[in-house]
Amino acid sequence: SHMQHAMYTKHKYYDLIEEFNKPLIAAVDGYAFGGGCELSLVCDIVIATKRSFFGFPEIIRGIFPANGGTQRMSRRIGLNRAMKMLYFGERESAETMFEWGYVSFLTSDGDEFESLVHEKASWLGHAPTTALMIIKKSAKFGTQVPLKIGLIMEQMGFGINSGSSDVMEGINAFLTRKEPKFTGGL
Repeated sequence: SHMQHAMYTKHKYYDLIEEFNKPLIAAVDGYAFGGGCELSLVCDIVIATKRSFFGFPEIIRGIFPANGGTQRMSRRIGLNRAMKMLYFGERESAETMFEWGYVSFLTSDGDEFESLVHEKASWLGHAPTTALMIIKKSAKFGTQVPLKIGLIMEQMGFGINSGSSDVMEGINAFLTRKEPKFTGGL
């Protein structure tokens, strides 16, 4: 049907965001409901203010979060917690989501929030890009397969990363007591 095709297309867009090679931060200052919550699910790090809330109110209108919300949230916070959010359309505070391991960093709003988002984005922007990409792929895909296969993915990633210019840059920076300048070259 037309609606199934539309959902397939939307899933592809969310997949493209989730599979982006660089780490992505969801900076949430307020409400992340429905599609906003689903968008935060495809990011790697969630930074939220204490006044923020997450939820899936779709059930109140007879629909459900079909942009990956049922699948991704269950995997991130556990099935029982996700089912509570999905079945009842209840919103959860950023503090609760932090306790559940969904929110990576919890902060006050305003300058503290802006500073933390900038600090973490800047750190990731200057970090060894090849290693970050391999960490992202190994962690995200490795947790979807049996442990032995995930470990093989990690071993292969280690081999790829070992040949990157970032490794030599990191070692040289350590030996010369300078800050490394990572470029991500292989």
